[in-house]
Amino acid sequence: MKDGEEYEISDISCQLTLGILSLKNSLNWASFPKLAVPNTEIKPLYDVVVIGSGYGGSIAASRCARAGQSVCVLERGKEWRPGDFPEHSAGVFKEFQLTVGGEGRTHGKPNDLFDLFYTDDLTVVQGSGLGGTSLINANVSIDMEDAVFEDSAWPLALRNDKSDLINVDRKHFYDMIEPTPYPDDYPHLQKFDRMEDTLSKYDIEDLDKKILRRLDLYVSFEDKKPNQVGVPQPKCTGCGNCVGGCNVGAKNTLNMNYLPDAKAHGAELFTEVREAMSVMC
Repeated sequence: MKDGEEYEISDISCQLTLGILSLKNSLNWASFPKLAVPNTEIKPLYDVVVIGSGYGGSIAASRCARAGQSVCVLERGKEWRPGDFPEHSAGVFKEFQLTVGGEGRTHGKPNDLFDLFYTDDLTVVQGSGLGGTSLINANVSIDMEDAVFEDSAWPLALRNDKSDLINVDRKHFYDMIEPTPYPDDYPHLQKFDRMEDTLSKYDIEDLDKKILRRLDLYVSFEDKKPNQVGVPQPKCTGCGNCVGGCNVGAKNTLNMNYLPDAKAHGAELFTEVREAMSVMC
């Protein structure tokens, strides 16, 4: 390329190269703490025992630990830190477990990262690891309408608490997860152009404001040294490996916020817990 020549980053290989270089540079300063402790350190008595470390478990652990309770988190999967996730399909298949028809595991181990449950009328993909499905989801934030909680299908106690749920609990979550739209100064998304071209053929009012817009992402697009709970987070490199596991540390998975917050307030986290354990609470 000649000096001063302008170009647009649209080639996939170029984006990957930039991502790899940025990753190497970012990891020079980012050191990700290990959160889990050996299972031999599990105590016989806790105020709160949390089974699983996905969104429900991680938030419960953080809130209870902040309230001064002794908390134990039990997770069947492994602890995954940035740099640990498989980068190629061969590595993914080594971390893949499959259950068919509810008849028991037919492939893989219970601590493999990608957990697929399949029946004739239901298919579920979830993450098995410290942080649960947050490790492998697409980290897209779509807020719900307040009217959702007016449905009689919800328990009455929850519907009666709708004001706090929307105005207090949701704010707690958003402050911790920090959803952010894809920035204008990042490489342009050609997929967005194709969607716009397709939808522009129809007479849709406010297409560019309400229908076609960039959704918030649970991703950090700026370097944080550290983030709001003391964990270093390099900015997103645009590699596109969100659902395979973020090896950069930019994705706001639960091991970047709620879980280290719980640990900082005294919670004890245990992984690869395969057997039933007797813990008093």
